[in-house]
Amino acid sequence: GGLSTSLYAHSKNNIDGLILNSPFFALNIPPFLNSLMPLVSAIGKKFPYMTMDSLTEHYPKSLHKDYKGEWDFKDEWKPIKNFPAYLGWLRAIRNAQAELQNGLSIKCPTLVMYSDKSYKGKKWDDIIKISDGVLDVEHIKKYADGIGDKITKVEIKDGIHDLILSKKDVRDNAYASIKRWIDDNNL
Repeated sequence: GGLSTSLYAHSKNNIDGLILNSPFFALNIPPFLNSLMPLVSAIGKKFPYMTMDSLTEHYPKSLHKDYKGEWDFKDEWKPIKNFPAYLGWLRAIRNAQAELQNGLSIKCPTLVMYSDKSYKGKKWDDIIKISDGVLDVEHIKKYADGIGDKITKVEIKDGIHDLILSKKDVRDNAYASIKRWIDDNNL
């Protein structure tokens, strides 16, 4: 949601404030794979329903109470098992990220929150329960500076990808950061 809401806020002037929770500003893939994205994007234009593997199961398993998490949610709505990434979707994401990475001019105060660390491992490690196991937080920090001139960046210690789903003390910190930002901006 953070990528699309950033682009929306860039195109509208009637938004009072924007809160971004670990926004998807860049693909979290190695440089070699990133160099192949123009080809993947071109294939996605011709064959939008062609698929490739997406994320590992580690992040959703770190959330769900039947595995290693504390939350109960419907697997049909947020699949635990790896699900395919459509090349048409990857093309759309790549195009949107390119637009954002070239700079936006969001006029409203914007809070960009992210974890203090990322986990890029392929195997389960308990560190995924205290780090962003989906995105590279360095990408978020880098591109947040270019989306507007009223940006507040907040790093949340031991946050997971969706900061609000982090363990209680961490999510309490995230909520407190949101409240502080709302108060500071008179929203």
